Amino acid sequence: FPLTGERDFIACCQQEMRKLEAFLGKPRLTGREFHAVRKIVSQQVSYYDTLRALAPDDLQARQISRYLAAINGLMGDRHDEMVSGNLAGHSDYNAPAPLDAGIRQRLEQFLERYPLGVRQ
Repeated sequence: FPLTGERDFIACCQQEMRKLEAFLGKPRLTGREFHAVRKIVSQQVSYYDTLRALAPDDLQARQISRYLAAINGLMGDRHDEMVSGNLAGHSDYNAPAPLDAGIRQRLEQFLERYPLGVRQ
């Protein structure tokens, strides 16, 4: 996705949020889908961390960054459990499983406030 300016960057972020929305529309996610969701969250953490670095007094950027970092941490813990369960033979990493309710709720709240713009 070639980013040639601000509009392209915004469109790219909105596209990622629509992917996240689609994943959250599923009652269960495979390990790969879970990983894809976490990748989207991680990219948003990076974006808001950069905003914080560029504008240290931006309270909104700080709050969103911390909110997303908490989600990313919870997802990291869950991913570790998924991998260790797979390695120990207790669970199949690729088998669809429900997304933790707390993680799902936080992601849904983030999406409710994310400016998705007009759907194309």
